[in-house]
Amino acid sequence: MLRSMRDPGRRKAGDIVPSLPSSFVIRHSSFARAGVPVAGLVGLCLLALAAALPTASRPASSRPPASQPARQDVQAYYEDRLAQLAPDDANGLYALALECSNRDRPDLAARLCRQILQTWPEHRRAKVLLRAASRRLAAASRPGPASRPPAADAAAASRPAPASRTGPRSVLTMPRVLSPKAINRIRLAEFRVDDMDDRPRIELPRTVIQEFLDEADKTQAMSQVDKDRFNQPGNDDKLRYIINITGNRYFDQIQMTSEPKAMVVFRKRVWPVISRGCGSPACHGGDNAGHLRFVLPPFAGQAMATNFYIITRFEDAQGPLVDREHPEASRLLQFGLSAEQAEAQHPVAIPPPFSGPGDPKYLIVLDWIRQLRRPALDCGITDAMWQNMPRRSTTAPAE
Repeated sequence: MLRSMRDPGRRKAGDIVPSLPSSFVIRHSSFARAGVPVAGLVGLCLLALAAALPTASRPASSRPPASQPARQDVQAYYEDRLAQLAPDDANGLYALALECSNRDRPDLAARLCRQILQTWPEHRRAKVLLRAASRRLAAASRPGPASRPPAADAAAASRPAPASRTGPRSVLTMPRVLSPKAINRIRLAEFRVDDMDDRPRIELPRTVIQEFLDEADKTQAMSQVDKDRFNQPGNDDKLRYIINITGNRYFDQIQMTSEPKAMVVFRKRVWPVISRGCGSPACHGGDNAGHLRFVLPPFAGQAMATNFYIITRFEDAQGPLVDREHPEASRLLQFGLSAEQAEAQHPVAIPPPFSGPGDPKYLIVLDWIRQLRRPALDCGITDAMWQNMPRRSTTAPAE
């Protein structure tokens, strides 16, 4: 699941061949701090180059046909197939839209999905595919690294390499984890103020309480009834008011000494499912993970919390890994289904971890996504909040 493309021989039409141009950058710097493995990326490029060299040396007549159809061929196929479909054939139109998407024509896929939704506004699969196609089109329209002025490239080339990269590198590049300060922010951000059964342990200073009440008086953000409830015993109930009104403003002054329910469920039920699939060392838990890499082994609370953050906040040009607004559309779920069942297919053919939407493992992950705070609250994680992974656990994860 979500495996990086390591075997060029298994690529299908529409797959993207890994490369490492000189201007390669990681768009999300926080995930770069999580341990983007440079050695793994270089290994991927060498593997792709080695696979390409024998082909280049063959006579033109003996080379296999290209697996990626030309853009005009897809256009011709689309027009021919569309002419054969009835305007009210929703299944046929959707199948054609999915095929266009898989052949790297999100523009045609989006056009077909809009046609379907004009007649069937509640067609769920067309909605999901339209969102994915729209994201791909938006990403393609953004200026890439090649659009930087030459002066910027020259300045970047003149900078000395970081000191940590001047020496020899080990074969295994270790990922980094979030600091305790960052994890405290994540816990507070994932606390659902509307879930009265969630009762985490809180250290709430009196100075924060008084400052919040003074502000509430000035802005009239609370009624007298709310103030009476706020002054009742129970720091977690006070925290509900504080987060609901001020967001993340006091996150660095409040300490949550236990995990909110979403993080407990992730650690106990969801991670065991992920670790047997995309979270394994052979997939997104090792040096060949690509730009999405989990922290293994997650023996410390910091490592597990970091994996929670990566999974819930990771997003690329195709969209979020976890879609809080539309849980069933999450790629974490879709990429685990077979090609016949998935509405968004994994870029590389893999054995599907889920037998279908009724699979108990699928339902565990789906129920957890539904439990997440919606919409997500900004954690305010910065690059300075990443640190080296501890060698061994010093404290057990909080319940």
